[in-house]
Amino acid sequence: MWPSRPAKLKKIFFMFSTILINIIFGCILNEILNIRVRNMALYKDSSILKYVPNWEGWDKIYKPSDIVPHSGIYKCTGCKKEITSNKGDRFPPQNHHQHGSLLSSIQWKIIIYTDTDGSYSY
Repeated sequence: MWPSRPAKLKKIFFMFSTILINIIFGCILNEILNIRVRNMALYKDSSILKYVPNWEGWDKIYKPSDIVPHSGIYKCTGCKKEITSNKGDRFPPQNHHQHGSLLSSIQWKIIIYTDTDGSYSY
């Protein structure tokens, strides 16, 4: 005997909602793991880095395709991916990488300032 129409709909709804929940939790888990794994740039020799806490450039945020003001390593504030960018070039466009719906828009923040022209005095 075939199941009644409401029973079929209930079964289809249950299957659909189960799949949807798995997709949502899978995306959330993936984004949480990406954030926890990618928490900082790595280095070997701390003597080649100089701690400069009061530079105003640390707190500035840049959008995709903005012109890069300082050469360095930049981190996306949403997903924590890192890029290297040269002064005068443009930051990667919006389609460089995508965020899930839970993360903020793509924004770049400098984490390592590189002195590519040798003008910074230590």
